[in-house]
Amino acid sequence: DGTTTDRYHPVALTSSVAALRHPQHIATGYEHTLALTSQGEVYWASKEIDWFGAGEYEGRLVPSRVRGALESKHVVQVACSSECSFALTDQGEVYGWGSNSYCQL
Repeated sequence: DGTTTDRYHPVALTSSVAALRHPQHIATGYEHTLALTSQGEVYWASKEIDWFGAGEYEGRLVPSRVRGALESKHVVQVACSSECSFALTDQGEVYGWGSNSYCQL
């Protein structure tokens, strides 16, 4: 919801989701969230530093598009582990990014 306030009941995420175009799937890790749009674009948000693809080194409370190799790809599925993320494209390519301290990538 664009804040760091704990929520104990469901709240509408309209302000956070406004940056997204037609969100279709959400995946969460330990301290980050990925959103996949119907256009195959991947967005991320985290209050921690950027492990997750925007090329910046501070957190984002509002979703930002994942940059780099995925910008020109049509992603069909996303998944998260504790500190890394994965994307599957419509061409069957698998991309991973984030922590690799346990050879998870």
